[in-house]
Amino acid sequence: MRKKTQLSDLKVLFVCPSDGWGTLERRVVQDSIYLRDSGAEPIVFCLPNSAIEKESKKQDIKTISYIKRNVSNKIDSKYYLFLRKVIKNQNFDIVHCYGLEYVWPLCSILKKYKLISLLLTVNEQYSNSYNTLLYRLLFSRIDRVITFDEFALDTAKMVLPIKRNRFEILGLGLEFKSEEEIRAREKLTWRIGCYLPQTLKSTKPLTSIFYTIRAILEYKEDFDKKIELVLFTDSYWNQSDFNKELRGHIMDMGLENNIRLENKIRPLKDLGEIDILLCLETGEPFFDYEINALIYKKPLISPRTSSRSSLLQYGKEMGETYKLGDSRELKNKLSRILSRYDDYVANIDSTVQQLRDIHSLESYADHLFELYIKLQGQRERLYQSKR
Repeated sequence: MRKKTQLSDLKVLFVCPSDGWGTLERRVVQDSIYLRDSGAEPIVFCLPNSAIEKESKKQDIKTISYIKRNVSNKIDSKYYLFLRKVIKNQNFDIVHCYGLEYVWPLCSILKKYKLISLLLTVNEQYSNSYNTLLYRLLFSRIDRVITFDEFALDTAKMVLPIKRNRFEILGLGLEFKSEEEIRAREKLTWRIGCYLPQTLKSTKPLTSIFYTIRAILEYKEDFDKKIELVLFTDSYWNQSDFNKELRGHIMDMGLENNIRLENKIRPLKDLGEIDILLCLETGEPFFDYEINALIYKKPLISPRTSSRSSLLQYGKEMGETYKLGDSRELKNKLSRILSRYDDYVANIDSTVQQLRDIHSLESYADHLFELYIKLQGQRERLYQSKR
């Protein structure tokens, strides 16, 4: 058997049977595109009609869809057998799983396939205890756990019963404009961007934000410009389940002249045209659009979680955190940023290069694909004679 020392030699299965469209799901598609463009053969295992499948097909990435619309966290024998058949019938070199909840069947299946390397990318809010004999046995099959930053790395090491030398920080692998391409926007209006995740099914989480905007407008003499809230989503508004409810809520609050709806977020463009990114809870400890916004020197207002507090500690006062649902605190934090905006931007500016170095696509891709080659080489040396 020829030793595979080049990326173009590899056949990689990306596994993420998720029906969402968050940081991990976007990472699956971007990794498969970059791998394909490097000459390798990526295949994405996903759910039918999921955002991952749709985006992969747009990019001419081959997909394999599970027959059901969702994957249960409980033991699902049909899913297990289907996934085992996929791996058995294809000559994969690497299996890369995105999401802790999807990795345990792979750990079991790949016990038999010694030459296939298994990587896991995590972006988790850990709720279970994994320090049991069963998990230790299963997770021993994982060759590398990939995290996005130092905080995520430390948390994963504390929670997962995996050898400490099997963890890596790769950053988020983001594309962004160069410093020269980023120009300061002429601020005739304060634009506050707010991303609405696909998981949002009700306008209730937006109520405190709408009250905050209305309260600030009532004291507009404190600020020298008009204030506009720009709501972004990854799906088109006319396809949104709560589109009618959202528009009605905006009208009821009397904010139709101060809230603008955007059809689909384009990070390279839209995040450069706002002044502040105000975040909802996305269910993810690490959110890629937040890093994009900081790289474009936009202060953040994010839900108060340990991971977001850690992120904002990269530099002094790059943004603020708030308690979800607390419109009074949110108003105070937003007013603080608006009144001291240049100070926040200056603080971000002192940290931007560090964020670029950690989270650039070039750095991420180089590190990831070096890992692919390294791990595949190790498994070939250890198990080739047993194939």
